[in-house]
Amino acid sequence: MPRTAAELILEKNLFGLDIDKRAFQLSYFALMMKGRQYNRRILNKEIKPKVYAIPTHEMLSEEELQLLNFPFRDTEKANQDLITLSERFSSGNDLGSLIEFKGINFDNLKAGVEAESAVSFLDQALHEMIEVGELLQQKYAVVVTNPPYMGSSGFNATLAKFAKKAYPNSKSDLFAMFIERWNKPLLSGAYNAMVTMQSWMFLSSYETMRKNIINQLTIANMMHMENMVMGIAFGTAVTIFQNKRIKEFKGTYHQIRTVDASKGTPESVPVPGNRFNQISQDEFNKIPGSPISYWVSENLI
Repeated sequence: MPRTAAELILEKNLFGLDIDKRAFQLSYFALMMKGRQYNRRILNKEIKPKVYAIPTHEMLSEEELQLLNFPFRDTEKANQDLITLSERFSSGNDLGSLIEFKGINFDNLKAGVEAESAVSFLDQALHEMIEVGELLQQKYAVVVTNPPYMGSSGFNATLAKFAKKAYPNSKSDLFAMFIERWNKPLLSGAYNAMVTMQSWMFLSSYETMRKNIINQLTIANMMHMENMVMGIAFGTAVTIFQNKRIKEFKGTYHQIRTVDASKGTPESVPVPGNRFNQISQDEFNKIPGSPISYWVSENLI
């Protein structure tokens, strides 16, 4: 039934993260209003959408952990995992959902924390870190986002150090780091759709990243947009990556020019006369630097 489906979608199918608390609040409100469209009683139920602001907390000390006294199934593992969570989230405002977690036993943490009904600030912080940490570790069927754009010259010291260590192939810009980060937690055959700057398609600083994408993933579709199509003074690309390498698969690539969008949505897509091709990404490796030059002729390749 639609009313039941709305509840299940909010509780089990949609997940969202942002470093801006206001963005989180607006998303939460929008989801609950959409839920009420299908279920008038949804606001009276204890339904909580899985959207969060990335937590930022002071690192927990071992002494603080000893005071918690939660009934974890494995206390030693829980303490190690909580230290890892608090260590990463101490830079939550700088790193956002670039933060990754591996090997944390969230079932163990939740079993211990949920067994207590305390409401201290520290308890609330733990609940928040566990909920968001689990989202950053789990796998997804679909990822969709317009990630932040920021060149490395704008990074603060925390972000710059993190980028060099965790994302050496995409450290030149935040958007590229997000492409790499969110191609990782996809289920086999799942999709990551992102609106990003076009520079990753051509610049030498992203060559290794491009080759990894071409050799390990499948570019299913790309909409390549000129300057100002999205109201910003540089070209952008909407790319759908599939977490599966399909040999000889021909992705669909097409161009949207500024004039095409000057009066709103183009009448037809692909736009007649614009760059358009259905081509195997294997062809890009035949060109020095492996640029995503989807429009080039067979003769040029």
